[in-house]
Amino acid sequence: MSPLRCGAPVLLATLLAAASALAQGPTQPSAATGPSAADSSLGPLPGAPSLGAFGADTPSGMLIGRGYRRVPSSIARPAVANPLAGPSLAGTTAARRRQPAARSPHIHSLVIPPETVAPDAVTGLTLDQAIEILRCQNLLLRSRNLEIPQAQADILSAGLRANPFAYVDGQLIPYGRYDPVTNPGGPTQYDANITLPVDWNLKRRARIAVAQRAKSVVEAVYQNAVRLQIAELYIAYVDVLAARETALWAKAAEDHMRTTLATVKAGTAVGASALDVDQMELQLDAAELTVLDTDGALRAANRRLGALLNLPPQGAEGLQVAGTLRDRAPPPPPLAELVDLALASRPDVIAFRLGTSRAAADVELARRNRFSDVYLLYQPYTYQYNRPFNAPSSTSWTLGATVAVPVWDRNQGIIRRAQTNVEQTRLETQAQERMALADVEDAYHEYVTTRRSVERMEQHVLPHAKKVLDDNLKVYRQGQAPFLSYLAAQRAYGDMVRQYRDLLVRHRRSMLDLNTAVGQRVLP
Repeated sequence: MSPLRCGAPVLLATLLAAASALAQGPTQPSAATGPSAADSSLGPLPGAPSLGAFGADTPSGMLIGRGYRRVPSSIARPAVANPLAGPSLAGTTAARRRQPAARSPHIHSLVIPPETVAPDAVTGLTLDQAIEILRCQNLLLRSRNLEIPQAQADILSAGLRANPFAYVDGQLIPYGRYDPVTNPGGPTQYDANITLPVDWNLKRRARIAVAQRAKSVVEAVYQNAVRLQIAELYIAYVDVLAARETALWAKAAEDHMRTTLATVKAGTAVGASALDVDQMELQLDAAELTVLDTDGALRAANRRLGALLNLPPQGAEGLQVAGTLRDRAPPPPPLAELVDLALASRPDVIAFRLGTSRAAADVELARRNRFSDVYLLYQPYTYQYNRPFNAPSSTSWTLGATVAVPVWDRNQGIIRRAQTNVEQTRLETQAQERMALADVEDAYHEYVTTRRSVERMEQHVLPHAKKVLDDNLKVYRQGQAPFLSYLAAQRAYGDMVRQYRDLLVRHRRSMLDLNTAVGQRVLP
């Protein structure tokens, strides 16, 4: 027989023997590092390892002898923490400062309408209604909400049990025939085998615990996403109120200019001249342009609010919003009470606390993964072919077990990494709590400062500016001052009104910022 013809059966037998050994004996998985969790639209989850540890997500049939699992390595085994990953939840103040500002119209002059100081929309979309619509209709929140059923699916995957293995084999198959003199051996044997992995140290229970705690973290992170999206809604809501108020005050300024121009043209003012009429007409032209610009800014603010609420652009431009820029609510609780409330209710802080619990569950899972499953072998049918030996054939059965001996690999490194991840998550939790405290303090002091400024503006500055304007108009009509003096007083009054408008907007935003910082509605 040629070497080639002899070598082919030997090679085939070697491959079959390797496949049989892979199916029956324990093997060690290759070292592989990969992502420990699927990419999430919610960002990195507190307490979750960032990089996978040793052991790839290989099908169970390729990892016989190891702890068998039909779940990703992110659930089955703790993993390496990513040194480049910081806290995954941004603080409120920093997040809000990055928001794009609303389009600011070019304002020439503003006048507070004389009939009312607080023109409110009696009917329209309230802030509470807008929040409810945001929760249900916002596309970003609807997308991120799907992370929760995905986490529930991870729990299902973590609870799946190992499948048994069934295989057949033939042993002692001769090349040709057995001969007592020239080729002794045999008899040929045919086996039917069943191997059952036994999770004797309850790794499956530990996997379920990790997945359940991971779902709690996902729910808390989603609630924080809702909180930050409501903060976006606050910005858009105040922008609409500010644009509406600015448009009303610009229209009042235009009406005031028309009245003043009519007075000058009628010649009722002493010393009125054509130059005075020309200057007043220029002021009126500027006021009309301001009205056009403020109307456009109002439509733009409505469109931005409508986009957050998933409203069609055509209907969003004419959106009516109920509310006011003025603070008519009682003061919030003291700062110390607000701090305690934030630490107890802010979902980002809660998420990191739950992340610490999840990291501790990873440690327990890593400890249980020290020992592989025990594989019970049941061979219900073995057939020995004895006819070539002129003897009757026989059947038998076999029972055995395969146990991995943890001589070198007892998961030491992964356990240590998981323990380090617990401490890392605790530190990140403390950092998040301090960030929450800073957010509350900043928002509270901004609220107090702007409220005092608004009160001073309403009680002292605006009345004084109006008195100066009226006095200048009076002396102009009496011919005791030039028309330019009245125009200067009018510009000074307009500057005060614009500053007052800006303070109202800033204070209204500070009220809603305080809600976001605390994590609850403490102010309307």
